Amino acid sequence: MPSTARWTWPSTTTSSSPTPTRLDPNALSVIVRPVLEDPERVVAVGGTIRIANSCRFEAGRMVETRVPQNRLAAFQAVEYLRAFLFGRLGWDAINSLMIVSGAFGLFRRDVLVEAGGYWAETVGEDLELTIRLHRHMRDRGVDYRVAYAPDPVCWTEVPEDAATLGRQRRRWHRGLWESLWSHRGMFCRPRYGAPGMVALPYLLVFEFGGPLIEALAWIMFPIGLAFRMVDPRLVAAFVICAWLLGTLATVAACSLEETGYRMYRRPRELAHLLVLALCENFGYRQLMDGFRLAAIGSLVMRRRRSWGAMPRRGFGAV
Repeated sequence: MPSTARWTWPSTTTSSSPTPTRLDPNALSVIVRPVLEDPERVVAVGGTIRIANSCRFEAGRMVETRVPQNRLAAFQAVEYLRAFLFGRLGWDAINSLMIVSGAFGLFRRDVLVEAGGYWAETVGEDLELTIRLHRHMRDRGVDYRVAYAPDPVCWTEVPEDAATLGRQRRRWHRGLWESLWSHRGMFCRPRYGAPGMVALPYLLVFEFGGPLIEALAWIMFPIGLAFRMVDPRLVAAFVICAWLLGTLATVAACSLEETGYRMYRRPRELAHLLVLALCENFGYRQLMDGFRLAAIGSLVMRRRRSWGAMPRRGFGAV
């Protein structure tokens, strides 16, 4: 295992939430595999975050995985599966992983210090730091890799009420904008490779701008239908294709979970995940878009930045 004098990982506790995360027993030994395989190039490694709500823990260890009983938490379990087992695996393939989650990440200490460490001027410090690492290494002209290790798992408790979830997602969206704005000099510049040419434009258009595009569609489609400017069959086909595409990505992530990791051992748990994958586009997705639109509104109004209260029940209660 690499010397801890050279590598570091952030704390998994905060003052406002004493036990928000738990690591699998072998998580630290597994997350260093990319380092052992490529010690000269790897500067950071991100692990997988899973949902702890409704899971059973004994002596701080997860002993039984369950799909959360709370509906909001259950949809987040599907969302996390898609983000980590589908999205981050893809970005890792082109060395464009743009976030090493603050809950569970490994960083090469000398590079972390050279790049300036965590930046306290944003509420999305893990995203901003990962983008800055890409920028720092490419500015130096050094061959490097920011890797994703899907095997090690960090279990975290997610919000179970809309108010807390809304505060979290507004903070995430604000942090996304702050990170993109801080590193706007990387956009579409060949010297920054795939991170600057592909990943950052994707984050801007689809992640940050996605809620605006969807809100505009919800406004324009009815207007177009009312004035017979668009074909109803075209609108229906578009909506169905969008739903199928999103569902396919989620089902693919659930399939990777079943074939590769089997965290959810009961057939009914997997069936529950698939039902959630089919239903999340009807209500949950619109709720998330509403939270992100509210974050954009607060940015426009220049309202005060805040982490907000994030109450947790703790692992003794899940």
